[in-house]
Amino acid sequence: MYRNKRDKTRKQIINAFMELVSKYGLKEVTVKQVAELAGISRGTFYQHYYDKYAIFDDQKKKIFQEIVAQQNVFLAKKESALRVDLLEGKFVSKILDIVKDNQNTVEFLFNHDDGFRAQASDFFERINQKTLTKINPLVTTKRIEIIAAVIATVLIKFIELYNLYPDKYDKAFILKESRELIRVNVLSIL
Repeated sequence: MYRNKRDKTRKQIINAFMELVSKYGLKEVTVKQVAELAGISRGTFYQHYYDKYAIFDDQKKKIFQEIVAQQNVFLAKKESALRVDLLEGKFVSKILDIVKDNQNTVEFLFNHDDGFRAQASDFFERINQKTLTKINPLVTTKRIEIIAAVIATVLIKFIELYNLYPDKYDKAFILKESRELIRVNVLSIL
């Protein structure tokens, strides 16, 4: 029961924060305003977050953890099966599902967290490096870093387009384009 109440309070804080920041901008929003809109005291707010910026960190962490969990499922496979799954776009498909499940949060982060693109790019670069190293551990670190950076940069743009313009850049389009990107880059290290 305590966990449910804690989760409910956090959700109220997040919703209030997102609403206020969307209306007034991050700099104008105070913890007092967030607490009032969430229907809690400032003390309760500080039991959950040490400041308003921590809400961004909490939301990014949640999404990134979901993606890492999916990556671990893929990395548990043998090299050949992992290679096939990557070339078929299965991992990107899982990432897009996570983005869709967290659509409001991802859109909010793109629009209001100045560091989100860079942090997401760094995150995807790291997971790409890990995946590419598993596929072919004999490739030089420098080459893997470059390929991982290219894939990460394009993947962030794909996610942004998928999230902001879902009618124009639907999942099928993003998967087709990302499969081609991965095919060109991954095949270059095999």
